[in-house]
Amino acid sequence: MNKREFLYHLRRYQQGSISRRQFLGATGLGVASAVLATELGLRPRRAFAGDIGDRVSLCTWPSYHDPANLEVFTQATGAMVGMTVNRHGD
Repeated sequence: MNKREFLYHLRRYQQGSISRRQFLGATGLGVASAVLATELGLRPRRAFAGDIGDRVSLCTWPSYHDPANLEVFTQATGAMVGMTVNRHGD
């Protein structure tokens, strides 16, 4: 593919125009990758926290986290989450 063809296809993609062949090729590649990962034993698994203690510190932005997730984390690990909120955007 030369530079001119590349730019032509790039502009089409940016405008939301994609052919059925391109769509099926991309989704087929994704499905094939997922099947291969599953067969190789790369399935997503639950993370193991190990011995993390009874408290975890988290630095975050205001309204960036979901308190329900923190409660689930505490229930799963037994560790309370202490938060420092960055209000300056640094």
